[in-house]
Amino acid sequence: RRIQVMLSDPAAKSRRILMGWTNGRGEFHIRDVPFGTYFVYVEAPGIIRLDTYGSDEPQSEQLAITIDAAASSETVVRVKRGGAISGKVIYADGDPVINASIQAFRKKDGKWVRVGVGGPSNDRVLTDERGVYGISGLLPGEYLVGAAEQKMGIELTTQDDSGGNSLNRSLLPAT
Repeated sequence: RRIQVMLSDPAAKSRRILMGWTNGRGEFHIRDVPFGTYFVYVEAPGIIRLDTYGSDEPQSEQLAITIDAAASSETVVRVKRGGAISGKVIYADGDPVINASIQAFRKKDGKWVRVGVGGPSNDRVLTDERGVYGISGLLPGEYLVGAAEQKMGIELTTQDDSGGNSLNRSLLPAT
């Protein structure tokens, strides 16, 4: 219920996304969709996102639908629940780190690859007033989680010697 479903045309020059929301039975309608082939994306907490933003799944794993001359098309979208990482970030004296930026990397082919954890334009989550964070919808694998204090909005990510990404943003350690 109330899950965002998006259609994206991979052939379009500009990334036009059509959106709809599911009702109480999980049904959705997106009207006036031009003819063509679209990838279907589902945006929901805990769901593995098979999309071009943060998933390392091949495009062939993404659900594609074709809209043709028929008056309407019907498709069933099945999603997979993913794993979760949660924790608490505290200073050495035990006080919580509030609004720390948490970023996750997944090991792929011997390199650390950034994981999209907060939506298509956000690759981090923030700790709450207790220093607690949660990341869900993760593929199986080995993860590196780093915490960085928000310092005037400046956050840096660098590449390590193997070409993978590494954290270089704060004095808080990675785990």
